[in-house]
Amino acid sequence: MKRIILFILIGIIFCYPVLAVDYPIIGGININDPNITASQFIIYLFYLIIAVGSLIGVIILIVAGLEWISAYGDAKVINSAKKKITAVFTGLIVLFTSYIVINTLNPAILDVNIEGIDDNYTPPEFIIPEGSGILLYSETNYITEEDPLNIRYSKTSLIADGFHGKTSSIKINQPPDMTLGAILFADREKDGKIISGTEFRGKCSYITESIPDLNNSLGDQNNPPIGQNTLASIIVFNGSVGGDITIYSNYNCQPKIDKYCREVDGGNKNWDDPNSCPSPEEYSCSIRINEFKSIKEIIEEDCSSGETGFKGEILSIAVDSRTGILLRGLVNDEGETEEICQYFDSKNTTCINMIKYGPFYKTVDGQKGSIFSPEEIMVFSLD
Repeated sequence: MKRIILFILIGIIFCYPVLAVDYPIIGGININDPNITASQFIIYLFYLIIAVGSLIGVIILIVAGLEWISAYGDAKVINSAKKKITAVFTGLIVLFTSYIVINTLNPAILDVNIEGIDDNYTPPEFIIPEGSGILLYSETNYITEEDPLNIRYSKTSLIADGFHGKTSSIKINQPPDMTLGAILFADREKDGKIISGTEFRGKCSYITESIPDLNNSLGDQNNPPIGQNTLASIIVFNGSVGGDITIYSNYNCQPKIDKYCREVDGGNKNWDDPNSCPSPEEYSCSIRINEFKSIKEIIEEDCSSGETGFKGEILSIAVDSRTGILLRGLVNDEGETEEICQYFDSKNTTCINMIKYGPFYKTVDGQKGSIFSPEEIMVFSLD
């Protein structure tokens, strides 16, 4: 018990900054400098390992020499000292040889250059002219104590910009040759805890116009309102809201056809085949969406024709160009209903597979599998 208390006291002493040890400058590199780069740190470690290895070798060499001198002819002690001396020289030869070989054969190995990384950088998909962009303000009616934050590309988080949960109004300075819009993702509260809206998730709305107060909506803009001081991440898109998509009741935007089905022969219309192939209208539907729209209404109005129509759940969506798709709906989580969003980007693909067992898939008592349950869908251009 006394030893444990002693170790704790010693550990507390080592925690004091005033007792911190400054590392020596090696090879002209000072790692005590807070602005040191990762590449400089790696080079410093290389030199430090050589220096420490050499120092340990010299200490062991001195100890072995003292053992030999004080052996008084004891063969066992002398042999032990000889082995230590041999091991030290072998280690030093390996250590210095590696340094010489590296500097002689390929000196560039020690010329390490690691570029800095911005954790919050998302490459822009299009160029926004100077003077244009999406401006975030800390107060309503486009007022802020400091300069507003100009958003020119999508950001998975506003933490690094110091604007996470601090936006009360948004102004869009539209470029002359394009229409800028934004998808807003906000923090939400659950059981007294704040659930982050970073990484394009959680509660959301979209805007293509300026919003003087995020507590209020303007028509379909910021509807429903995300609220002041909740904005956590933002998607910037180019182009008017809307786009053409084709929904499928099968994955990979493929027809949902039983391999044993047979097409009905035109001359045998009365032939009743239980394995007849479904018509394209039953597993796919092409639609155009220009706002948040009810999925149920879309299927009833645009994907039904008489007795035939789209059947099943939406498992994939086909697009012709770079497109963003946003799903929004109510999710029952542990008895509490809350509105959330799920975002999909068609980058490098023309088919977006919905994530099964995600927030919008739910199981229903008495049924096998799961049901796709978002209430609304919106499409927007990312080109």
